[in-house]
Amino acid sequence: MLPQSHVQSMIGTQSGEGSAIRKRATAHRRRGSSTSGTVDKKAKLQETSAQSLQQKDKLIAVVGAAINGLSNVLLSGVTLDPAIFSEEIKATIENSLNHLAKVVSSQGIGQSGSSGSTMEHEFTASPSPISTEHLDGSRGTTAEIADQPETLLVENESGMEQNDNPDADVTLQPLQAQAVKSAENIEQVEADNIPRNDGVVNEAEQIDNNGEIEVENIAVEVPHDDGVVCCSERNLMFEIANLICANDNQKCRVKPGDKYQFNAQKNKVFCLECFSNAKEDDKKDCEERMHKKSEFEIVLTCTCERKWHKVCARYIGNNKKFVCQQCSKDKNLPIPKYTTAKENLATTALTDILEVVVNGALGLKGKELVYFREMGSAEAKKALKTLVPSLHHDDFKEIYNETIDYVKRALFAFQEREGGEVSFCAMYIQEYQDFANKKGNNIIILHYLDTAPHSSPSGGRLSGTIMNYTLFHASRTGIRFTQIELWAQPPLQGDDYVFHNHPSEQMYKTASQLVDWYKNCLQIGVTKGLFESVTMFGDKFPNGIQSPLELDMFVDGPFEIMLQWADRARKSVENSNKGTVLQKRERLMSHLEPYIKELKSTYFYIIPNNKEIELLPASPFIQRTFVENRKDFLYKCMYKHWQWSSLRTAIHATSEMVNHYCEKLDQGKAKAVKWNDAVPTTRRTRGQKAEENNSSVPSTSSS
Repeated sequence: MLPQSHVQSMIGTQSGEGSAIRKRATAHRRRGSSTSGTVDKKAKLQETSAQSLQQKDKLIAVVGAAINGLSNVLLSGVTLDPAIFSEEIKATIENSLNHLAKVVSSQGIGQSGSSGSTMEHEFTASPSPISTEHLDGSRGTTAEIADQPETLLVENESGMEQNDNPDADVTLQPLQAQAVKSAENIEQVEADNIPRNDGVVNEAEQIDNNGEIEVENIAVEVPHDDGVVCCSERNLMFEIANLICANDNQKCRVKPGDKYQFNAQKNKVFCLECFSNAKEDDKKDCEERMHKKSEFEIVLTCTCERKWHKVCARYIGNNKKFVCQQCSKDKNLPIPKYTTAKENLATTALTDILEVVVNGALGLKGKELVYFREMGSAEAKKALKTLVPSLHHDDFKEIYNETIDYVKRALFAFQEREGGEVSFCAMYIQEYQDFANKKGNNIIILHYLDTAPHSSPSGGRLSGTIMNYTLFHASRTGIRFTQIELWAQPPLQGDDYVFHNHPSEQMYKTASQLVDWYKNCLQIGVTKGLFESVTMFGDKFPNGIQSPLELDMFVDGPFEIMLQWADRARKSVENSNKGTVLQKRERLMSHLEPYIKELKSTYFYIIPNNKEIELLPASPFIQRTFVENRKDFLYKCMYKHWQWSSLRTAIHATSEMVNHYCEKLDQGKAKAVKWNDAVPTTRRTRGQKAEENNSSVPSTSSS
């Protein structure tokens, strides 16, 4: 906070008019209300002519401008170094007061019916400093404040839920609700005489019966990131995603800008429409809130006092040690070199072949070259009793045993853009070997496919080519897979599957549009000889199914999800527990049938054309990296504010993601595990492969 003595000493340096006219300007903020400034001058209005009103309006505008200028000083004084007062802040005060003095003198204010009426310098400062992290919910503009811990907390990674629901991420609800709760608990500034930058001039003036003129609600808009040199954007805030309503409707959302009811004790979010039908127990202790942005982008301050958005600077590390590019150049300091996926993440046989075929198929060269990395993979299992209703548990147990084992794998595509690196496509796949105890029944599930429009070229042709070649070559990696399956289920607008916060202008495809896109892409795959055939669920089961046992129980697949929904619906019906087991199963099937109808045109079966082609070496497992579990990755992105809402934020998010990934590898928290004894446990980097290619000794590595 600026001490009062500092302000007075700077004002005292004015010449000429400072001694001729004594001015009085009071910056005043009323406790618990909007910012206001008041001209503490009572003047009897002796005439109401157009000229006098025009002079009055001009005065009000000038006073407002002066108060804005002086308020900028106060707000800046909270965080700026006193070393620059003599230049920037002093100039602001002098310009504002000089302008006010000239207008006061020219308008004859203070001389209404009397002579010698004066305005005295008076600048009241708060006796105690106010933390800038409470201004507009901002973190402040200095590196020290910007380096404070995040307000959003998440659970320990090792304890995170690892189940992925392609339809609705209900388990995201507690985290999102907690984020909203943290954001809305920010304290309000309650200090007199400190203008807040939280409004605009809503009411220019009020005139009482005695003719008193009051300038009301003159608020000061000082951008959180005022003075940054990296870009022209101001007041940049982190984007927010949908909140998931806690009702049974899996497609109900609270969108940004919507009001909602929040139960803090149960950590539940209800949209206003569903809240009226919520259980009375859930309605208790609820409070209405607004789902809105709450956190500003971090601003870094260099030792030269230049300020940068952390995202614009593409800076990673201790915020207090930030050095801008100009200072690094002037002082001949080393420019930080961060890890990149292209240079620092090892490749596999699968990613190597994908780079060749995808870039070759699209004719991509130079900076448009796409490269791939397997960011995580691990063996996983899930208890059968958590997948199927108890009514059919024993029957399913005869098919699958007590657990269902599979391998989960995360594959990301990258491209160099604007001097940085951006990940624009992510695929999560599951691999089942000898599924349902059938030898050679090896199935790949395309669990999730997510894209962000930050590639060049952008559009469905690039992502479709990536999908086709990834599915084909993954089907010949390690073992020979006989079938590929996928469910065309688009996210709701504003939801995130893999990348956190897509651009607002990226319109998601509808269900029918997505189905058509998959059909077109897969048909191209058939034409190119990648797939033998593509069949829809409705073609495979033209008469529907007679029993849930006909459905394949993939972990977090549509069959498991819909079966759970149907069982929940059955139990919600009155007298659901009455009757024989057969009657209960019949009621379950009646609730399941509507979901099965949906699958007829949205679920795909693909037969890869890989019987005559040589197998690729299997990729080793890289687990505990926070990426192999889709939800873990999405949680991490939310917690760290890694966002894909623009190319600018996506480049920084990708860099943060890759550097954090490499830190986990270096710390030994990530673990490489071989799939079988024939596969090495380490992967070659590009440098190692180059050495092998230049060596006369044949390489013995199979990866």
